[in-house]
Amino acid sequence: MAKRDWSAIHKSWQESGKSVANFCKENGISVSSFYNGFKRHGLSPSDGSKPRSRGKFVKVVLPQREIFSIVVELPNGLRIKLTELNESVLAALLSVKGA
Repeated sequence: MAKRDWSAIHKSWQESGKSVANFCKENGISVSSFYNGFKRHGLSPSDGSKPRSRGKFVKVVLPQREIFSIVVELPNGLRIKLTELNESVLAALLSVKGA
């Protein structure tokens, strides 16, 4: 199989004003080869000249927040465990006045 010049093919396709399907049919190129050729060479079939952006991992740093947990053990042995309390919930619990 001959190596194709995808930049030239793209330019020819753009100048033709034809749909991808019609251009490929007239030039003996399968539609899948048309799109795969651009993909393999890092080109976009829509503009042919710009490298396609590849996805990248981006580090996400979440703000630090303090998580508290409280265990209350009653005289009868019953244990109450409150977990994943943030500062405002903890403050509200501690400010409750008993009867």
